[in-house]
Amino acid sequence: MAEAMQSVARPVPLGEVSLKPEGVPRNCPSDGSESFRSCDSSPSSTSSPSTPAEESASEEPSDITQTKPVISEQELQAVLAELDRTWGDCCGLYVHGSTIFANQPPHDLDLIAVVDHAKQEVPQDSPDSQFTLGRCEVSVYERRTFLEKLEAMDLTMLTCLSTPKRFVLKELQDARLRDFKLDLAVLEESVVSYAEYTWMKAQRVLNEWKDPYKSSKNAYFVFRVLEFGCQLADHGRIVNLKAANHKWDVIRQLYQTLNIQPGEEDVIEAILGRHFKAAVADFQGKVATARGRTPASVPQPAQNWETCVICLEPVRGSACQKRLELEQLLTTPSDANVAETWVQLVNCRHCFHTACIADAVRASRKADRSLRHAACSVCRASVVVTLSEQRRRKRRMSFAGYPATIRHPTRNRGADRGADRGADRGADRGAGGRRYEDRQNEDRRNEDDRDVNHRDRRYEDARHEDRRYRDRNQ
Repeated sequence: MAEAMQSVARPVPLGEVSLKPEGVPRNCPSDGSESFRSCDSSPSSTSSPSTPAEESASEEPSDITQTKPVISEQELQAVLAELDRTWGDCCGLYVHGSTIFANQPPHDLDLIAVVDHAKQEVPQDSPDSQFTLGRCEVSVYERRTFLEKLEAMDLTMLTCLSTPKRFVLKELQDARLRDFKLDLAVLEESVVSYAEYTWMKAQRVLNEWKDPYKSSKNAYFVFRVLEFGCQLADHGRIVNLKAANHKWDVIRQLYQTLNIQPGEEDVIEAILGRHFKAAVADFQGKVATARGRTPASVPQPAQNWETCVICLEPVRGSACQKRLELEQLLTTPSDANVAETWVQLVNCRHCFHTACIADAVRASRKADRSLRHAACSVCRASVVVTLSEQRRRKRRMSFAGYPATIRHPTRNRGADRGADRGADRGADRGAGGRRYEDRQNEDRRNEDDRDVNHRDRRYEDARHEDRRYRDRNQ
């Protein structure tokens, strides 16, 4: 494991000494909740100059001892007792979820627990490795599993290392953490794969679970994942856990204003697809810069049309000063209403009012229900985000569980998937036949194959529709 980590060119440290970006005091907590001060206003070589408002905020006292405790002593002792009685010796306990991200008022308290000397089977990425105690929802990982996922650059585990001290109920002590370094190549694959998985999950939750609210949360998670990836590439750690929260406000308002319902995943693709693709490219550019390489140039075609061809009203320019591009709302916090925005489609860059293109996508699907995707009202280009052939053929990391983590991290890194498990637990499966974990792994592979097939069908449908349109016009 150590040899694999040391083989990476220009690694970014993420150990005990480097948990803060250069120039930031080590006793300064990162932004983790409404009551937490951000370290971003502290002077550093990587941060932009502070505004007067930020400077005044940084001068305010940041004594966290006066804030309300994250968990009561009674709740904490009950969780530790349950871990010791049922799961194993607790060696690490971290607060997770909306309590540290502060994107919405938390209704429960998500915890990530790390245990030694497990007293029972702790299946990876399964509800059977979780338990609920009062308002506390605890996900349990063995130390070995936690460190394997961390080496695979799993974002959930990297978030634990960047969690503000106030939310670290028991810090995991391990020599491998002090010497841990980011593998930027693996980080890029992990973050992009996680973002793509969540992008597809947002659509699956909408269609199969019939739950627009949870779909909107997953759409927001996509951009939070990429934002955290950018921070890791820039600073070697996550320095601001609330940096993407304004995107949640915009996306939630989008779902509500447009009344997005099951079966309308193409509306999500049309409205958010361009921003998703741009966020992925931005993250990959930051990784390339951190590795000392020149970021790949992404061609930006010119904007097409200044008039929405659906309502024949101006989209942008001097005649439409009050309207903002939706991209601006997602990039910079604003009080503007999403109903007063316009968007550019991801493939052809034609411009439409946000509400107009949503109605056009719905109408096209109703007019021809045999179509598996919608097309631009002007040029008939697909509104679906498509991946390059190289990216589509490349094996992706797969994810499961809540919070979602990488399945089989050692196999994803090319290691012998049975070596560590055999050394730690032995090869005896007992008289009961296949272990529970094997059955779960088969179910997860089937689910992962379904996601890949669904994505590939949409991609092929988009190409077929484009060819059919070209043939009809020739």
